[in-house]
Amino acid sequence: MSDRPPVIDHETNAVRAKSVAFAIRSIAVWLNLAMGIALIAAHTIQSDWLAPVTMVPPWLWLIPAGILTFIARPILGRSMLAMTILIWLGFVLLYAEEARSLTRFRSLPERHQKDQTTRVATLNCNVGSGKAASELMEYSPDIVLLQESPGPALLPEIANELLGENAEWTTAGDTSILSKGKMLVISADKASHFCHAVVTLADGSQADVVSLRLSPPVFQLDFLSGKFWQKHHETRVKHRAQLQAIVDHLNESAMTQNWIIGGDFNLVGGDGSLSPLKSFKDTFHQSGSGWCNTGTSDYPLFRVDQIWIKGNLRSTINKTFKTEHSDHRMVVTDLLF
Repeated sequence: MSDRPPVIDHETNAVRAKSVAFAIRSIAVWLNLAMGIALIAAHTIQSDWLAPVTMVPPWLWLIPAGILTFIARPILGRSMLAMTILIWLGFVLLYAEEARSLTRFRSLPERHQKDQTTRVATLNCNVGSGKAASELMEYSPDIVLLQESPGPALLPEIANELLGENAEWTTAGDTSILSKGKMLVISADKASHFCHAVVTLADGSQADVVSLRLSPPVFQLDFLSGKFWQKHHETRVKHRAQLQAIVDHLNESAMTQNWIIGGDFNLVGGDGSLSPLKSFKDTFHQSGSGWCNTGTSDYPLFRVDQIWIKGNLRSTINKTFKTEHSDHRMVVTDLLF
């Protein structure tokens, strides 16, 4: 029996290792391209069944894209690298809202008596926190939209604190509208997901104003489960139906040409369920400045709090601000009638 050690074919092993490495890098190249193209298609089509995919902040997809690009780098030619970069750059510029708002950073202007703008603010008050609502006072709003609103016992005091002694308000339980101007309540059903009032400002300007809170999102991460995709699909369909109900209500009950809809949408900007608002303008898209996301206040990944307008209205600035007593950031926008 021979005691000689086995002969190791180092050359063969090296060839095999190179072949495996090349195969892995080739898979990374095509997986990266396929993922970029698939995400562009998903965000463009906005299928209700792909709601969990389009709910993810688009810029987060750059993390796996970067990892795949790093793995594939040794075999990427210039043309393939350029194609990869262009696909992902196009995806971010098209669908990452933060990429646009961060390029037009502006400060919220101070209020003056001669201001021609009307300041509208919306905030989820974190299960009726009066302290959360009071944080709006720093920004001197004219119209305030609250969700998870404080109750009728607290609202008169909050309205006076934020808007002055002549402030008026209405509530549907979960949602409220506060105004410096005269208010005509149109709908304040406690069983509804919104309340509606006509606000007349000191200069005579009028608008139909809606404060809303749509159904909560799905809090699940078991994406391998069919129920996970089913629940997201059902929530997307429900959100669209809730928004359509508001638009139908305004078409029947509105008393002005100027419509303001704002609040906690519980969905992200660009979501497919926003289709009933296609005739409206998103104030963020008009004038959003800085980091736009509002959920959560400490980790703002999602733009769930929004303000939309229709009619002879234009937003001059739209900004979000961190809060101490709410799990949402507030949204503040200045409007010109």
